[in-house]
Amino acid sequence: YEQTNVIATLPSTSATEDVIVIGGHHDTVGWRDSTGIYPGADDNSSGTAAVLESARALTRAGYKPRMTLRFITFAAEEAGLLGSRSYAQRASQSGMKIRLMIHHDMIANSPLQLEDDTVRVYYYTGAESYRELAKTMTQEYTMLTPVDGNKNSSGSDSYSFYSVGYPAVYFFEKTFSPWYHSTSDIIANCNIPYCAEIIRASVATLLYTDIAGPVTGVDAPVSATPVSHALLQNFPNPFNPSTTITYELPRASHVTLGVYDVLGRQVEVLVNDVRDAGRHEVRFKRAGLSSGV
Repeated sequence: YEQTNVIATLPSTSATEDVIVIGGHHDTVGWRDSTGIYPGADDNSSGTAAVLESARALTRAGYKPRMTLRFITFAAEEAGLLGSRSYAQRASQSGMKIRLMIHHDMIANSPLQLEDDTVRVYYYTGAESYRELAKTMTQEYTMLTPVDGNKNSSGSDSYSFYSVGYPAVYFFEKTFSPWYHSTSDIIANCNIPYCAEIIRASVATLLYTDIAGPVTGVDAPVSATPVSHALLQNFPNPFNPSTTITYELPRASHVTLGVYDVLGRQVEVLVNDVRDAGRHEVRFKRAGLSSGV
């Protein structure tokens, strides 16, 4: 096909081979006639903007990811998910460990005020926990209200990843654009602040997954065995009312995980038991504690 995927990589700074894919598609309805001029500000320049802005913001902040981050805009979505299907199938065949695919498809149309608006979080079988994570991040870091989108939707590039066994979620505008696939799909008809809020939710979902690891449930280790002991950054931080603390064990060990105040007094013991090798998560709730450091 005459179009190609565009891939930018922010490499892992750890020993893990895990990958997070952040995607959108850069073609428009114009694939039918490559010599014509076709606007596509919402479908899908808004999704492409999400990919580029995520990469720009994280790189500018000097973020050092634990997992490898792949920012991809896919070719030929309108022609039948050709670009994403090619990438996902090759990734699966090569054994690439994609822990999550976060996709963006039409995220810039809204006639409402931000505080009154919603965003749909589409998801796939086996990725229900990531749907909940994406909704939680939307509630925590944006003005939008998240709602469930369709399940196992085959109309966007995330489906290509689901079809080969990778977990995926994607964000989609709640009010479908009336200018879809028309000459009126231009920036003037886009709600840019709404688009920015969705990108904020997406980046928060990315960061949580990268920092805390695959969403596997409370205190449930993932299959990969770490190479050393590690206490990872809790997330969110600051928090209210709870935060997730993640730690890694290269072998089965007796673990004591305690919380102390700034005077060195023990506030709570979260773990005091033998744990298997792997990554573990435990939830710390601030119930009964005053606000502060």
